[in-house]
Amino acid sequence: MGGGEMDREQFDAVTRLVAARGSRRAAIGALLGAVLLGRDAVAKDGKHHHHHDKKPRRPRICYPGDKCVPGTAHTNTKCDFSNSDVFRNLDAQSSNLSGSNFTNADLRGADLRAVNLSDSCLVNADLRDAIIDESTNFHRVLFCNTTMPNGSVLNAGCDRNRRCCPIVPPPCGPESGCLGGPCNNSGDCFCVSSVEGVGACVSDFFANCDAQPCETSGDCPNGGLCVDVTSDQCCGGSPSSAVCFPPQSICGVGIAVAASRRSSRAGWRNSGSSR
Repeated sequence: MGGGEMDREQFDAVTRLVAARGSRRAAIGALLGAVLLGRDAVAKDGKHHHHHDKKPRRPRICYPGDKCVPGTAHTNTKCDFSNSDVFRNLDAQSSNLSGSNFTNADLRGADLRAVNLSDSCLVNADLRDAIIDESTNFHRVLFCNTTMPNGSVLNAGCDRNRRCCPIVPPPCGPESGCLGGPCNNSGDCFCVSSVEGVGACVSDFFANCDAQPCETSGDCPNGGLCVDVTSDQCCGGSPSSAVCFPPQSICGVGIAVAASRRSSRAGWRNSGSSR
């Protein structure tokens, strides 16, 4: 029914009612009631459709800060400083940095006295030699693989994964060599860097001194990495000075995830060693 008009069934019903009662007044009343009933149904139907036309909610932006140039006594709340080195050796005293993201950030040597870091994300952040004291506000900060000013590593929040502060493996840099630090939470993958200086996180299942020798990564099939293993921490240059890591050794994809569970610790082995 639309526009308050009656369909044929309603009209016939009203006609029969009029005939039964034989009253002009009853006919008028019945006709008016049917019209009003139809209008009410149309109005309710319109409200129902309007309810379903509501736009879906937009996802909340984690770090919407738009004033994100740090300095002394600056207000830089809810800023994304991930993978940044803008705080290195910076005097940021008395700044408000609450609710900001410092994942993989380099804060070495920064002066953080009287700085408000509450509710911030410090996953994999490096604070070595940073200046902090009792005036630095670390309330509700998420620490995971966070290197503190004295060189210690704080993992107090590694079990508290947040949507806006996910626990992610630290990046592997060009200085990783053949046995860098662990790069996953279980410790069975570690950082290496290729002879070209490209960092990668690899499964220790593939750390084999007897692997295919190479001089450059171009010698490794299917885009593998050539890693210098002359360090005594690795193979000591024997039997080869550099060996290949295949592409499936990269942690987090394919066989590397399953294979890495078979090893008990990150490190190198050769044909004469066992785990």
